[in-house]
Amino acid sequence: MDKAIHSIKLGKAAGHDNLTIEHFLDSHPCIVIHLRQLFNAMLKHSYVPAGFGKGIIVPLVKDHSGDVCNVDNFIEALLLAL
Repeated sequence: MDKAIHSIKLGKAAGHDNLTIEHFLDSHPCIVIHLRQLFNAMLKHSYVPAGFGKGIIVPLVKDHSGDVCNVDNFIEALLLAL
């Protein structure tokens, strides 16, 4: 768990819960133990909270001088996720 937390890129936007990776990096080291217990309990009970499926997708414009109303002017990978 500790290795996973430290391998995520810094500076990413917060999710719907307003948490960023920096929150986990700056938290007490016992957060790793609590997260491990949480995920193990989720596996043991075959239950995933509904909030774990939520996310925020922000479409990114390819060319700011182009037509921002044209769907082809946005990064395609994010359009597939919409």
